[in-house]
Amino acid sequence: MADKIICRENVQRYYGDSRLTMVRYAEIEASGKCPFCDPNIENERVKDMDHWIAVKNKPPYENTLLHLLILPRRHIEDPLQMDLAEEAGFWDMIHFLRGRYPETNGCGLCLRVGEIGGITIRHLHWHLIVPEVGPDGRIPVVFGIG
Repeated sequence: MADKIICRENVQRYYGDSRLTMVRYAEIEASGKCPFCDPNIENERVKDMDHWIAVKNKPPYENTLLHLLILPRRHIEDPLQMDLAEEAGFWDMIHFLRGRYPETNGCGLCLRVGEIGGITIRHLHWHLIVPEVGPDGRIPVVFGIG
């Protein structure tokens, strides 16, 4: 399973210039344990629900007020693998988080699927990101693909 936990190509593409990050991904791969499956989750938990867990991203992207990961309890890689209870539970989690964090009235919800989509960890997860707005009104966090 170690070969299936991370996508080495994307890790190299995104983090190849960060020795510490590359070491951390190598440790994840060598452990053979998915960091987004319970009980392996080390990130601070925000909310546990029947089918989903919300955690703080560690470290958050730069220039963000809030950066959460929304993880399915079941190890799946593609949103099309979600069953109806997981689909409904996802939106329950979104409603909860949007109620708990009022600043999410301006947020980005990002999902990557598959190697070509840019995944690094092979466990479905959404990023819920609230960017900081600079003094000039610009938003320094880019939500684009790539």
